[in-house]
Amino acid sequence: MKLIFKSRHIRYISSVCLALNLLVLSNAWAYGPFKTPATNYIKSGDRILLNQGISTRTGSKIYIQFGEVMARSEIEHAKPFCYFHLYRDPSIIDTKASLVADNFEIKKTINHYEAALGADEPLILALRGFITQDASQRTMITRFKLQSTLQPEVIELNCGIWAVPNERNHLSMEEMRSALGTVVTFELKGQ
Repeated sequence: MKLIFKSRHIRYISSVCLALNLLVLSNAWAYGPFKTPATNYIKSGDRILLNQGISTRTGSKIYIQFGEVMARSEIEHAKPFCYFHLYRDPSIIDTKASLVADNFEIKKTINHYEAALGADEPLILALRGFITQDASQRTMITRFKLQSTLQPEVIELNCGIWAVPNERNHLSMEEMRSALGTVVTFELKGQ
């Protein structure tokens, strides 16, 4: 009788250990590293410095990735990118938009997710997630509400990445800096 009890007990413990090992191994392969989001360091009152003039042919967003100004169609959404969002009257939205070197006060920081796919984001990945029941990709955005007396039309700087939210956090400081290069720098009170 004692032998049967010990045998069941050992099998139970072995099963639990095996399940825990599988759980740890599957999580190690399924999830990438979690870095501290930039919003832990960047606060209201800090400043964003635009170090050079930038422009786009049309629209209200000026995109930056790998330290270069790019058209939206050139952005690799699965890698860190940023864009200045400007308020522009609809009557001039199809004309060139330009910003001059300036410094902007950060009025507010917000982390959020955009669930909708853009026109140029890969639909096949969304379909794959639907068919296999994988977690859905989303654009993870960190939004900095901005204020400038020189350029009041600048609403915000958004930095993001298209990814699966349970596989990573919002962009870290290093990721934002790699996207912005020397075009934009942060002036933080805490540093």
